[in-house]
Amino acid sequence: MWSASFALDGGDRWRLGWDGVRTINSVRYLMIAMMPCLPPPDEGQRPGLSGLLPLGPRPAVEPRPDPAQVAAYNQMKRQIAAVEGLTYIWERLMWGLCGLLAAVALLSWVTPWGRFWHLLAAAAIFLMTAATLAGARYLDIPDGGGFGIWPLSGPTYEALMARLGLPTGGGLGAPNLLLHVYLIMGGIFSAYGWLLVIIFARRRRPAVSSAETTPPPQN
Repeated sequence: MWSASFALDGGDRWRLGWDGVRTINSVRYLMIAMMPCLPPPDEGQRPGLSGLLPLGPRPAVEPRPDPAQVAAYNQMKRQIAAVEGLTYIWERLMWGLCGLLAAVALLSWVTPWGRFWHLLAAAAIFLMTAATLAGARYLDIPDGGGFGIWPLSGPTYEALMARLGLPTGGGLGAPNLLLHVYLIMGGIFSAYGWLLVIIFARRRRPAVSSAETTPPPQN
């Protein structure tokens, strides 16, 4: 729960220098909100009769928007929506993982299958780690940048997202996250899962009493 709050809302309350994904995305939203309204290039107001006759003031002719500026504006809106949607889903997945760990703590105490429950929790942690790394990649790459998310290549990923009608990335990076950053993130998120595997993967051997280990007396 702490890691979800820190990643999404920042570390101000803990005096840590991280603004949080939501804060960064909100700043981007304010930036495009302050931009002038950009109407589509094909929609314009047709001049009326007053514009043809030399009577009265002529209507002001608004300059046509730059197509590149319109494309950048629309891309930014898609990226902002992508970040908001992903953070909403990821936060609830983290809540679900925390609830599962709490259930495992209870079930392993009241049932004799503690080993099974803890290995199930380890598998859930590994799945959530993979989802977190994929989400970080999705936030990092730009929309329409031609990048992919492993194991999908760039063109395959672009075609899949186009079929679903979803943005291909959040554009929070350049992308700039290097491989070692993903390895560090994966190691931190999966550390408790590996600890559970190390402890509970091997079956306990039944205890052998001292009477069974003592050889019979020789006649």
